[in-house]
Amino acid sequence: TPYCDAFIEGSLGAHVILNEYVLAVASHRLFCLPRDITTEHVRALVLEYATSHPDRLRYSSSSFFMDALENAYGCVE
Repeated sequence: TPYCDAFIEGSLGAHVILNEYVLAVASHRLFCLPRDITTEHVRALVLEYATSHPDRLRYSSSSFFMDALENAYGCVE
């Protein structure tokens, strides 16, 4: 849906800013997204994560989204 895509795109944009802040403060990134990631790919990833982790659907949408991305793209540093 357009609302889902808008949330994903906004969250991915915030990720860039948040990751720079976290890197400066904590010396590590929360997750490392591939450069060629698409909104469609993230939507599928989040829906798959929701199916695999229904217990986490009680989290806020932002927390759930971040958890799904960290699970899929946690940085190896």
